[in-house]
Amino acid sequence: MRSNPALHGLAVEVGIVDQDWLANPKAGLPPVPPVETMRRFMERAVERSPSSLNALGLNALQLMSWDVAWNRFAVRGSTEAVVSVLFIDLQGFTQFTAEHGDAEAMELLTTHNRSVGPVVRRFDGMTVKHIGDGMMIVFKDPAKAIRAGLELVQGDHPLPLRAGAHTGSAIVTDNDVFGNVVNIASRVAGQANGGEFLISGDLYELGAGKTDLTFRGPREVSLKGIDQPVEIWLVES
Repeated sequence: MRSNPALHGLAVEVGIVDQDWLANPKAGLPPVPPVETMRRFMERAVERSPSSLNALGLNALQLMSWDVAWNRFAVRGSTEAVVSVLFIDLQGFTQFTAEHGDAEAMELLTTHNRSVGPVVRRFDGMTVKHIGDGMMIVFKDPAKAIRAGLELVQGDHPLPLRAGAHTGSAIVTDNDVFGNVVNIASRVAGQANGGEFLISGDLYELGAGKTDLTFRGPREVSLKGIDQPVEIWLVES
């Protein structure tokens, strides 16, 4: 499988095999719930053909994406979980829209979303919401959140991508995630320039040691709406 990049990428993206298992197959093939594989397949299909929503049924898609898949983040029936929240957005999108018009801007976003989705799925993340040209993405594994964020920033995008992430306890509902972790992650992302990925000190402590990446920092910043200064790190390959 590793000799065939296309097959390798698809197998990881839809959950047939795990990203970490490919690096160490001797550890044994991890169990991947069939419903998780189906959820990723449905997301992938919709990204490539939005009209397929009509065939799949929006309610069915929401059910697969939330009521079933969220048990990866919390015990079934619980509304609280520790998650790593990643925010990304495209630098200069407002200016691009003003110069090129809404139709081209929408086409750019569609292309962008198709490139982001596979990375999120490969690292077992979930896109919670789209906010204009930005996205809010959550991960259970802090190290995977860091690896995914850097891969996204370094990817081929129509405009420079910036990202920021934080980890902590959150309230999970049927269709959203709430909590201070979300606010801090959003503010950390706002500190990044295009092509940069910043993480909080909390996420660094939990996930950095489980990666082979380089980190520059820390430095303390004051964030709007956050009482105490927040320690941030720049993630590099």
